Amino acid sequence: MHWSRLSITLLGALAVSLPALAETDFGDPRGYALLQQQHYRSAVVFYDRYLQQKPASAGALLGRGEAWLGMQDVEPAMIDLSRSISIKPQAEAYSARGDVQLLKKNSKGALQDYVEAVHLNGSDTRYLTKLASLMCALHDYHSSRLMWRKAVALEPKNAEIYTQYAAVTRESNIDEALKLATKAVELDPKQYAAWKIIAKIEFDKKHYQQAISAGKHAMIGFPHDTTVARWIVESEIAIKDFANAQALMQRLALDFDLRKESGASELYFMRGEIYEAMGDDKDALRDYGNAVAATKNNAEACQRRARLLKKMGGAGDVAKNEGSSVAPAKQQSDKTALHRL
Repeated sequence: MHWSRLSITLLGALAVSLPALAETDFGDPRGYALLQQQHYRSAVVFYDRYLQQKPASAGALLGRGEAWLGMQDVEPAMIDLSRSISIKPQAEAYSARGDVQLLKKNSKGALQDYVEAVHLNGSDTRYLTKLASLMCALHDYHSSRLMWRKAVALEPKNAEIYTQYAAVTRESNIDEALKLATKAVELDPKQYAAWKIIAKIEFDKKHYQQAISAGKHAMIGFPHDTTVARWIVESEIAIKDFANAQALMQRLALDFDLRKESGASELYFMRGEIYEAMGDDKDALRDYGNAVAATKNNAEACQRRARLLKKMGGAGDVAKNEGSSVAPAKQQSDKTALHRL
């Protein structure tokens, strides 16, 4: 798993991932409150003053370390959390230091710290899920599944755990990931990330009706997600439901901020796919050209455009069929036209 994706999986909920104050020593409840409110800079200032009075407070060092971590300032976070652990080992301190290790791309150090956190408090699913996710990322699938099963056993009605479990399992076992994501949405139909996992798996399996259904649920939570929209559109094209494909494109064109060039490129590309599937090569060529003009590195649009040019007789037909669609003035009018479809 790529490091950026791993960081999103493990650290995405960092801002709200604090244990109850009664379970962990944070030195002073006022500092803890600042951390909960994500006022990290203020928390650092508060703990600076607190530590002037009590320099050996493991809880205050943990709190300041968490604040540094919240700002992704890894070096002072590492120092404070290590000092806190040396004074008073706590599961939260090890877990937070594991997060720091992960940001530093030290998977071995992160693994050791997450193991220690689970050893000190194996009943907290936050620590179990972090360890399980990292084990999966390191391809230790057997150990990862053991940790996930423990987390599920502790909180069998927690849909979010099933969603996270499915997300990290998808690369190693798509059938298991599909079952887990399905369980998540059964427990909580608003688990839109789980619906997205289901849509992707069903799309890859060419179960187009199921992909469309799951994708539409996912887009309730992610209304501007052009990746999910593309799975839906391509599924509708596959079953020759062009009317619904065009309807979704119209909604996206109306809703999406086309000042974002990358977004415009994706929309042009998807509409080009619809035109091509309907046999309208001229309009498909135009939209593929606009996709390339909006984002030069849209390799897939370049390939589709080249293929159509070859089919239609080569570069000599560009001026005839595509006109000046990639000229700056025409680009702007095409973006306006995209709203109307």
